[in-house]
Amino acid sequence: MGKDRFVVNPFGELSLSSADKAGLMDFGRNFIDQNIEKYERFIGDSRPKVDQKKWKLIKTKDDTRVYLERDPMIRTTTDGVKTDHPEFMMTGITWGTVDDCMFGAVNPTLESMH
Repeated sequence: MGKDRFVVNPFGELSLSSADKAGLMDFGRNFIDQNIEKYERFIGDSRPKVDQKKWKLIKTKDDTRVYLERDPMIRTTTDGVKTDHPEFMMTGITWGTVDDCMFGAVNPTLESMH
């Protein structure tokens, strides 16, 4: 995936209040902390395996696999916001950025992103 894949940014300018920025920073820190902990538990096993009952394989390329959580849990942030968005999990090795990986996992083309 080349960096110049799209020439026009499909998103408009985003203005956030100080409270919104603080909330997003808190969300980001919690997200990273929780996922590093999950990652360390996953690789801590002698032979990590994906639980096929919890994760559905949605995409494979070379030695990389992307899974979608089958039954998303209702999660609550530290400030009480509830979400039920499914999680993704990727195993294997891929070359590129996290943005490249997430875009490729969810949207094969710019048109499908819209």
